[in-house]
Amino acid sequence: MPTGSYVRLNQSLDDHERPVLPHKVRFMDHHEIKWSDQSKWSDHLKESWKNYTLALSIVVITALASALAITPQHTHCQSDLDTSGYLCAPSGTHPSVARQRGCEYDWMSFHWLPKNRFDEENQALIREFEQLGPWHRFADAEGTQVMSPDETMLSTRFWLTKREHLHHCQFSLRQAYLFMARGQDPPFNYTHITHCSQSLIDAIYESPPKDMDEPIIKVVPFPEHPEILDRAEAGSSLRLGFVGQPTCLPTLMIGQAFSFRMQISAIWQNTI
Repeated sequence: MPTGSYVRLNQSLDDHERPVLPHKVRFMDHHEIKWSDQSKWSDHLKESWKNYTLALSIVVITALASALAITPQHTHCQSDLDTSGYLCAPSGTHPSVARQRGCEYDWMSFHWLPKNRFDEENQALIREFEQLGPWHRFADAEGTQVMSPDETMLSTRFWLTKREHLHHCQFSLRQAYLFMARGQDPPFNYTHITHCSQSLIDAIYESPPKDMDEPIIKVVPFPEHPEILDRAEAGSSLRLGFVGQPTCLPTLMIGQAFSFRMQISAIWQNTI
């Protein structure tokens, strides 16, 4: 409820002489009106300082996020590889069921693999293995019951010659590395890798070559390693350290940094 002083003040002025009152008026008593200029100026300073602090924080945080995104990191291409050895369909699955699931049988690994794994690189690997044959699978340890291809696909237990087993190990190690280098799940687990590598060593030691203990192997970087650069040679290059490009960019960090910058920008737009 307005005071008497306020009413009399307005009645004593013509319309064109009445001052425009600010939003914040503090009434001291019935005889005094004090404008809140000092309070308004203080609020303005606080708001300006708030905006300045927020803007500075955004600049600093965005710069840090950008630097983090472009700094070379020891980053895995894919950190959630499934190394269980199960890729498409279990061993022994009926071919019609497996193919309905988009699988094809690999006669080198004896696994049902997704169709997209039969690209040119993998098919070249399989052809190289098959050219070392012909290979026969057997239903008995004596090797008297040769299994047909259909019987082999439907079976979870069969016998191989020692020669095929060693070449299977040779090519399965290559296939596992090929898949993992492309960020794909390997067709074998670590136990199988250990088994195969040990089988190859055991075969060598059954009849070791005469020069087994002779220093005949020259150790050199293979493949050839990139040269190390110092800061003067690298100049403004971001790749301080090596000439070669990393094979796998830290895309996850770049994506996170970009998303973070977008969130900061949205906050800034809403604030101003």
